[in-house]
Amino acid sequence: MVWPVAGLAMLLLFNLVFTRGFFHGRRFVDGYLYGTLIDVLNHGAKVMLLALGMALVIATGGVDLSVGAVMAIAGAVRLS
Repeated sequence: MVWPVAGLAMLLLFNLVFTRGFFHGRRFVDGYLYGTLIDVLNHGAKVMLLALGMALVIATGGVDLSVGAVMAIAGAVRLS
């Protein structure tokens, strides 16, 4: 668990140094918070839910190709 957290920390540090305004999310428009970090978290939540479902399938020993096909179709359809 150390290496993924270290990789995430390095990625966030890189964005802090080289991307202006990456951690600024204080713009409110019509009552919604906007910013680069907010967008990353918002879009990453969908991928996290797919990864959690896939992890549960793998943990129960039910690995098959249909799970990957459903993930691909869900990613292609993307309702947002």
